[in-house]
Amino acid sequence: MLKNQIAKSNNGIERSKYITFGIPAEGGITEARPRLERVEADVMGNFKRLGVPSEPMDGRARLALLHSQMHPGSREAFRFSWKDIPQTGLGTKDFIAPPDSLDFRQSRTFRIGQYWGAVSYLQIMASELSDKLLAEILELDAEMTVTMHIQTVDQLKAIKTIKGKISDIGKMKVEEQRKAVRSGYDPDILPPDLITFSKDAAELLADLQSRNERMFLLTFTVVNLAPPTRQRLENDVFTVGGIAQKYNCALRRLDWQQEQGFVSSLALGYNEVEIQRGMTTSSTAIFIPFMTRELRMAGGQALYYGMNALSHNVIMADRKKLKSANGMYLGSTGSGKSFAAKRELLNVFLTIPQDRIIVVDPMGEYAPLVRRLGGQVIEIAPRTARTTSIRWMWSSIWPPEKARFP
Repeated sequence: MLKNQIAKSNNGIERSKYITFGIPAEGGITEARPRLERVEADVMGNFKRLGVPSEPMDGRARLALLHSQMHPGSREAFRFSWKDIPQTGLGTKDFIAPPDSLDFRQSRTFRIGQYWGAVSYLQIMASELSDKLLAEILELDAEMTVTMHIQTVDQLKAIKTIKGKISDIGKMKVEEQRKAVRSGYDPDILPPDLITFSKDAAELLADLQSRNERMFLLTFTVVNLAPPTRQRLENDVFTVGGIAQKYNCALRRLDWQQEQGFVSSLALGYNEVEIQRGMTTSSTAIFIPFMTRELRMAGGQALYYGMNALSHNVIMADRKKLKSANGMYLGSTGSGKSFAAKRELLNVFLTIPQDRIIVVDPMGEYAPLVRRLGGQVIEIAPRTARTTSIRWMWSSIWPPEKARFP
């Protein structure tokens, strides 16, 4: 049963999430360092409030990440030390460079080693987005890199731009009304697109002025990688495009811009794709990639506790490693509380034989299982012939120096 559950889950898919932030600094690294440290502390604090564990990356960790992006599918460890640079005369780029080659001669695909790759961008046509869009893309069993370049826009500049757009739309309305008068029909009848644009622009201006919203420019790219045939790559791209289409978006290939798209996907914070979509704070927050918290602890004593209702991944945990080892089964009548408790009891018995299992069973439903496992059943009943001394039972389980009775 557990093998079938694991086969249905997505635990075999490894997802890594990175955030790279940058700031303009005319004074160089001396001016940028303290500002970057403040931004880092702010970002880490926000992640902590969300309950998302995060850690900063040093120079070697960033190089290891770039090495993994340049060597897709490789299980070779990243061997690098800062002492190697003066000894070998090599630079950091030499340690992360792909072993074979990078081929960007084709318009819609590229080659990196033995892998085929394709870079696409997400064209957002929907006025409202669902947070399931990114969740479904990340659940695909395919090797890909999803990159979101988010650039803030100065609030005053954003408001001024939106007001200019509203003025342009007003001029277009006047021109349409003049055409209507000259043609002899009702001037109040306007093209539907013009009415929609006018309404959306007015709502956006209201959001920026009175609802504490900010303006962002978003570039959303997807890099698909697949070995060893091009057909598998096209299948993966088609699958991602189907998900985007379901949410009224389109996945467009970056024709003749594959190299720029691949460079933009690296964890450098550098965007060479000049395709941006204006988004507000609320709409940008839809793309937060933290859908659910997974619990799958490593180690031989981790036990199966069920399936994650959101991600459908297996939950494996070791109570002894948790902050509190206590647990409670909650559920309606007939939902399987007793079955889950017996399953955990059996898992502990088979997986951790050195643990001592004590069951207080007023209803007597665990006695058959305990007998089948070779355990001892002690019946306690006051003022009957089958009464067993609670003092004797407790002292047989607990050392005498730790047993205390009133």
